[in-house]
Amino acid sequence: MEFAYLKGVQDRLDVIRTLTRQSRIPANDRFKYSIKDIKPDGFVRLNGDICHVMKGGRYDEWDENYKAKKEYSSHEFRLLNLRTGQIVLLEWDEDDQIVSACTGVKKLKWSDLADEAGEKIDEDDLEEMGSDDGIKYNGKTYWYEDDWAAKYVPSGKRNSEKAWIYEFEADDKEMITIEEWGGGEKSDDYEIWHCLSIDPNSIEIIAITTKQSPA
Repeated sequence: MEFAYLKGVQDRLDVIRTLTRQSRIPANDRFKYSIKDIKPDGFVRLNGDICHVMKGGRYDEWDENYKAKKEYSSHEFRLLNLRTGQIVLLEWDEDDQIVSACTGVKKLKWSDLADEAGEKIDEDDLEEMGSDDGIKYNGKTYWYEDDWAAKYVPSGKRNSEKAWIYEFEADDKEMITIEEWGGGEKSDDYEIWHCLSIDPNSIEIIAITTKQSPA
């Protein structure tokens, strides 16, 4: 455990050293940049902590047979909090020129979830859920909001991977997102995140990327 902790600290220190003076956006110019400018290998300030953008990509919505692409897209980035070592999910989308954002603050397991009656659920229960159904996490009910077919395109890549997204929202706007990968044939094919809405303008872009100077 001690070795893993020290290795994590060292890895974060190595990442911090890539944030050079040349790559940093001058503090007086950062207001010119927004969440839409985030790219892998960049740095942002989120909730007061500096985070490294480890990787990212785009989810494009498709019809249920993955034959026709629709207009909606969302963008996802995985951040490393350089203070805590925590991995944070950052997502944003744009609808009618309004940008919305949320952070995945905790990765969950199926054992963390239950149905409205308190019974444990698993991946087989997802297909049966509809608009009147909900799931429970930490005693709070998250109501079914939507599910949709997606193709995920990693940043800088052309090839995509099929996914299916399930979205649940509590009355206080907290969310649970379940991502199904690889056809959902086993429990490891799912990623479950507890998400909180955030103001996209609260994110400070410190460096677009450390591989080149910002324009």
